[in-house]
Amino acid sequence: MKLLNKKANFITLISLIVLITFTAISMDVLAQSSTITSPTSGTNWYQGDTVHINWTSTVDASESIDLKLYRDSIGVVINIELGMLNNKSYTWVIPANLEDANDYKIQIRYVEDLPEPVEDVIWYWYSDAFTIGTVTAIPGYPTFLLIGCSLIFTIGLAVYLLKKRRFSVKA
Repeated sequence: MKLLNKKANFITLISLIVLITFTAISMDVLAQSSTITSPTSGTNWYQGDTVHINWTSTVDASESIDLKLYRDSIGVVINIELGMLNNKSYTWVIPANLEDANDYKIQIRYVEDLPEPVEDVIWYWYSDAFTIGTVTAIPGYPTFLLIGCSLIFTIGLAVYLLKKRRFSVKA
């Protein structure tokens, strides 16, 4: 009977240790949070712009995170930076090949590496929706079209003035 009591006490002790460990892990997991502070709702960014993505976070600065561009209708559009340190700021040049849309979001992805036998926890945080568009000098007209038209006009004017000058000299 004493042997059975010792086994029961041992099993109880192990169970208690496991329970305390899982409780501590659960409390740590529940404590993780991040908030993306830039971009915010109503932000307008343009292709080719250099922009700053900023966030606050309870995730340790030595931990790695992934930054991604996201749209609800598509999912992840592009990986902005993978495996970067959680320094709460990132400078990004917006690619020129993105579709104009007003439902872009920044996604922060963090994988919390938990001790065995607990599975890792993957956290996702999102910014508010914001707009990425094409840079235009006149609303509705791309910059390259305006530059091309200006160049053609300037060349045409130069040719006209040179011809006029030649004709007036001869006359």
